[in-house]
Amino acid sequence: MPEGVKIGGAVFVAGWYNLRNLETDDEKRIAGPWVNEPRDDKKIRQAVNRAIAIFSDNDPFVIPENQKSWGKLIGAKIIVEHQKGHFSGDDGIKELPSALEALLEIAGEKQ
Repeated sequence: MPEGVKIGGAVFVAGWYNLRNLETDDEKRIAGPWVNEPRDDKKIRQAVNRAIAIFSDNDPFVIPENQKSWGKLIGAKIIVEHQKGHFSGDDGIKELPSALEALLEIAGEKQ
């Protein structure tokens, strides 16, 4: 994103600072671009007016400490879903109403 650009908000789902249980080459390949590239938390915090981060209490990859990191480093509001895994089709997740609610909240349509 160009320097100085601000956006109204962003919703992050199953975001991480630290990962666990990456066992297969495919899992490592998929995570690689996010794990190997540095994230500029200060720039994200400055660019995003409101951040909401959604986690699951049984995500096999994203450790619970990530929730605190997103709150502290990005200033995100934290939402923890129950038993949603990594929010994938393999976890039986086809819709995520909390993500829609978060978008509506950012847009000012929901309080």
